[in-house]
Amino acid sequence: MNFARLVRSLAALAAAAILSACAAKAPYMGSANPRGEDPFVQTRWTLTDWTQAGGGSRPLPSVSGDRALTIAFSREGSQYRATGFSGCNRYNATYVYANGLLLVQAPTGTRMACRSPEHTRLEQDFLAALVNIASSTLEPYSAPLHMKLVTQRGDVLTFSRAGDPLAGGVGIRKLIYVDSEQVTCDAGAARLQCLRVRDDPSRPWQLWYNGIEGFQPEPGVSYRLRVLEVPVVNPPADGGSLRWVLDAVIEQTVAR
Repeated sequence: MNFARLVRSLAALAAAAILSACAAKAPYMGSANPRGEDPFVQTRWTLTDWTQAGGGSRPLPSVSGDRALTIAFSREGSQYRATGFSGCNRYNATYVYANGLLLVQAPTGTRMACRSPEHTRLEQDFLAALVNIASSTLEPYSAPLHMKLVTQRGDVLTFSRAGDPLAGGVGIRKLIYVDSEQVTCDAGAARLQCLRVRDDPSRPWQLWYNGIEGFQPEPGVSYRLRVLEVPVVNPPADGGSLRWVLDAVIEQTVAR
């Protein structure tokens, strides 16, 4: 099943989930939330355990590797976004948190082929789980380190908190273009894989040595990103004085 067909299927599932959720009782979130604030916004999570409805544990990629399944919640103006990595592709969706319910809309994403049928099934099931959330729990609520999402079918997905995306207003926002391929570059005695970046499509590519926090580029995919440029306090002699933190993926295109 290609990604476009998967998204259409997820859209139908999302509509059913929203109707079901609206009729359901609001789930317990670990603490009262009297002001109706969104406890998820500006948090990032890595999936660490998937317990299926029958009790079995589903195998997952290593949380320390570059294939870990992730989700990050952020706000862009008045729009709330859920973004992350689904095992083969990066995805982008909107979400709503209201009356104690977390509802993720059907995502869009890149169209990279998965490494194996098992990876394809995992990605499809992960995206389907996100649009079929029956209840969500943050533990502890005041400063959550763990998140549990229970799906309509009874699966329990447990996440651990990762480095949070920076909220707007911290650092300087800028738009950049990232090339579809990385290149080998010298950094003192070390050789690294560096990004090729530029802030204007008419300008030549420049090497960026430090990576972009919260961003995992897929080979063969070019990006337009909004990043936060943050000064590095007491940078090392062989390091840069600035770091970039992903604020939003604006565009992504599979190179031909």
